[in-house]
Amino acid sequence: MPIPATSDAPVSGTMPGVSLCRVADAAPIAPQDKRCLFDRYWQTRCLTTTDHRTRLRTALVQTMLSRRDGRLLDVGCGRGSVAAHFAEVGFDVTAIDISPMAVEWTRRQHPAIRTAVVDLENDPIAGSFDTIVCLEVLQQVREPVSVLKNLTDALAPGGELIVSLPNEFHLARRLSILFGRVDFGGIDDTHIKRFTPSEHVRLFDACGLRVHEYRAQSFIPPRWWGGRLHALANRVADRWPSMFALSVVYRLLPIAQEIGSIAGTHDPHLADPGNGARPLPARERGQTIPPLPSGERVG
Repeated sequence: MPIPATSDAPVSGTMPGVSLCRVADAAPIAPQDKRCLFDRYWQTRCLTTTDHRTRLRTALVQTMLSRRDGRLLDVGCGRGSVAAHFAEVGFDVTAIDISPMAVEWTRRQHPAIRTAVVDLENDPIAGSFDTIVCLEVLQQVREPVSVLKNLTDALAPGGELIVSLPNEFHLARRLSILFGRVDFGGIDDTHIKRFTPSEHVRLFDACGLRVHEYRAQSFIPPRWWGGRLHALANRVADRWPSMFALSVVYRLLPIAQEIGSIAGTHDPHLADPGNGARPLPARERGQTIPPLPSGERVG
């Protein structure tokens, strides 16, 4: 299959001067075309909505981190806003994405951040990192277990993973399906895997990772009622993520690292963040994690 032609013409929502790939809709996606597919993904996103949710998710991630500096890898960096935030607060940041357009956009807007075009399913992860942030990426790869294991292998001793994944079958989605309105699975949908919170934990188990905290984001739009309704809905989603979460953000540690901590080799830089992030409700998991605070009931 020939490599698709590129164009330098500006596209709505993109950065002028960045060379963009074009992919024929009917063509099967060869490895060299995946990068062009995700260029098109960024060309067609509603950036106002995407950027607002990204800012909220980034702020949430910062409250969950146990570190305040060190080497951080942003996986699936998109337009670079997450990478830029953590560079500004003191991390030494590397940002990677499969989309050449996204990586070029990040490089031009944030030249101090190291960037690279990386296909997570085919390319190695170069380097070792204290923190790896992977937000809303794993549902877009065919082999999420393999990808997540590779990311885990890229952790430095004492490192931690922050992963967010969608809940594809929250209450609003279920009601839409019931009434015959399906808003996923079309020709432009990049989600390959359809995750739920229980599947999140199955994935983490398969990769030897333990959930230490999680925070849910509600499907209620963030701007409703000046954000007040969204904040309330997030608390409900924390309690019942399967029904009310649009996505869930997890702080993960390798189980082997936990064993080392018990043996007295705990990294002193990994302190309890004390941020109110909650352990996963028992019905969403198949693993043992820290208990809920006294008096708090399980979802």
